[in-house]
Amino acid sequence: MQHVIQIQAHIGMMYLLYFGVGILGIPFWLIAGKRIGKHRAFCVAVAVSSLSIIGMFFLQAGQLLPFAIMFALKGFCFAAFQFLPLSMLADIVDLDTARSKEHRTGLFFAMSGMAHKLAMAIGLGLSLGLLALVGFDAQAAEHSDGQLMALRVLYILGPVMLYMTAFAISWRYPLTSDRQERIHQWIVRRNRRLGLASH
Repeated sequence: MQHVIQIQAHIGMMYLLYFGVGILGIPFWLIAGKRIGKHRAFCVAVAVSSLSIIGMFFLQAGQLLPFAIMFALKGFCFAAFQFLPLSMLADIVDLDTARSKEHRTGLFFAMSGMAHKLAMAIGLGLSLGLLALVGFDAQAAEHSDGQLMALRVLYILGPVMLYMTAFAISWRYPLTSDRQERIHQWIVRRNRRLGLASH
């Protein structure tokens, strides 16, 4: 979007703002996850981030302040995307431990890391391929209106569609905090029994 809004000279500052606000948002999302549930807090972050991205679609060249506000809002949600899914994964590990009676934490987190890297590779390759398809060259001095509109659509439509898919899946996430707590306590009691039996 930096080519659409024409803020190339400020892009470093924008990312500093993005990650800075994201770090400040960590406590908020952790508290929200405890109060309304991790999956619901994640859904809120998805909705807010989607709205900020959609808002960017209507920005015109040179509108630095509105872009900074929306980009900061998107960065604020970045913390939720980094921490809440991992916390939810830890809950899933507890559920698997209760069902399988095996500790496979490493397997789950390895699969998560692999899926994350695969998603990044696919996303990067797909976005670069689509940009090349519409004839967009980031190094070019000027871009046509059609190329800039294609960039807007790719930046907005793709992520928002994926966000809404994640929202629909996460909203129905069955492993609530109450259920996870019962599972965790069951595992603790079972481990105590096994510990006593081994002596």
